[in-house]
Amino acid sequence: MKEFRKRLENLVLESISNNKTYSTNFLTVEEQTHINDKLIYIPYVLDGGYNNPELKRLIVSYNNEFIKNVSCFKITLNDNFVLTHQNILGSLIALGISKESIGDIIPLDNVFFIKTELDNLIINEFRKIGNNIISISKVDGSNYIRTINYQDFTIITKSLRLDLVVSKIINKNREFAKELIENDLVKINHKPFTNKTKQVNVGDIISIRKYGRYIIKNDSLRTKKDNIVLSIGKFV
Repeated sequence: MKEFRKRLENLVLESISNNKTYSTNFLTVEEQTHINDKLIYIPYVLDGGYNNPELKRLIVSYNNEFIKNVSCFKITLNDNFVLTHQNILGSLIALGISKESIGDIIPLDNVFFIKTELDNLIINEFRKIGNNIISISKVDGSNYIRTINYQDFTIITKSLRLDLVVSKIINKNREFAKELIENDLVKINHKPFTNKTKQVNVGDIISIRKYGRYIIKNDSLRTKKDNIVLSIGKFV
């Protein structure tokens, strides 16, 4: 995160030096946790285009002039085709758009948020998702609500150690889980943890690279052998 913090410091200095407004790409939840008044000591806002977004752009403005720079587009399908987060994201990336330039995607409402600088590209070039023809319209995204859906399942574990829980979630052996943790591929509540013995808790969000994100919903049940029955929700 040192490099990330350095980029933010430079952004602040540029805004002061040039008396202009500057914006970042969309920041992850983890990156957002590093933003504070000590690091960003001039006026700033975090904007994702609607209420309670996950991904947000940081906008810094020494002259306190903020310009809306997150656009919302609605997809209209010409065929009976179900949109998913994955196929929308993949089709946008196929246009040459970086993942960091794309904000939240809400498949249930057929909308996505993106850097306003890319409006013309979206309007002129975004014509297909897979083999399906689509049409695009720019809309006011401020009233949309991010909904979170889970695929629920249970696991049985002897303890709440991170390595044990990860191994059970992804159905791999404990050594494999330890390697993921030690290689910085596992996060708890958007922060990386390399301590395999860390105890997880109800409400924790566990992100496992290439395996998805999971939330621990309940740990109150026990088996006859006093093992812990964890209720897990996978973000879908």
